[in-house]
Amino acid sequence: MSRRWLFFPTQEEGAEPFKEGFNFRTTEEFVEDPADSQFVSADTSYPTTSGGVTFGWTTAPTDDVNRSTDPDPRLSGINYRDNTGIAKFRVDLPASGNYSFRLALGDYGSDQGCRLRVVDSDDETVLLDIGDVNVTGANFLDATDVSRTAAAWPDDNLPETVEFTGTSAFFWLGASSVGLNSTIAHLELERQ
Repeated sequence: MSRRWLFFPTQEEGAEPFKEGFNFRTTEEFVEDPADSQFVSADTSYPTTSGGVTFGWTTAPTDDVNRSTDPDPRLSGINYRDNTGIAKFRVDLPASGNYSFRLALGDYGSDQGCRLRVVDSDDETVLLDIGDVNVTGANFLDATDVSRTAAAWPDDNLPETVEFTGTSAFFWLGASSVGLNSTIAHLELERQ
């Protein structure tokens, strides 16, 4: 009896790997970003290209804030949008397909009513709606809509996977029915 081994790749064969993080705060020098991560302020407008990745706000957030250098540099600050409107963040992708993403919605400094919608390449079709809840200070929602303390988030945050039909990913921040602002600290995308 012979055995056959099956190989199941995590991404399409021949597909270009893609993994990029975005860390939201006021100043780049406030903390050192981990490898494969980009600094984003409220003034980072699309198209900004850094590290071979094109990204930025197509509709600007209200503002940004530096918060804390502990416990993780990805949670060190925020960009935020008051909940009377929506800020749109765009990332250009190498190809259409499935991407997992990790997320930190919240604010190290205070309670916020956070909402983020993951939107397909047409900047219209909502693929996932996260939050629209009050997130207490020093807690962060991950991509699965679970609140984690800042201390637990680095190890316990879970990814969610969505399929983009084109080569752009949009993230709409704001319009929560709870609280004054929606806040984002970190976003990471990885091609599957």
